[in-house]
Amino acid sequence: TYSGTAQTSDYYDSSYEVDSGTSYDWESGNTYNWSTDASGTTTVDGYNYRTGSTWETTIESDGDMSGYDSDYNYWEYDRSTGSYYNYGTGESRSTYDSYGSSYDTVYDY
Repeated sequence: TYSGTAQTSDYYDSSYEVDSGTSYDWESGNTYNWSTDASGTTTVDGYNYRTGSTWETTIESDGDMSGYDSDYNYWEYDRSTGSYYNYGTGESRSTYDSYGSSYDTVYDY
């Protein structure tokens, strides 16, 4: 973990902490490089050395996510609604029903 400083365009405060790191999963061959900025947004860059695949994910402090899959298709996840949509493949998932119960349904368009 790295502790450093974050800077906005108009204001600099050395008390902000920026964390980053690298993780490796031997089973899958995935390497994850991540960093969290002062606002709590985490960026993850993934790489699989076996396949050469890369992907990107941004995780907002409120739990919303977006990124690019290994085929460079853009996708978004809205934590408040539990909905996922991949703009390149048309894949849509919902993790909540109308009563707030968790389930996972996949629709391909």
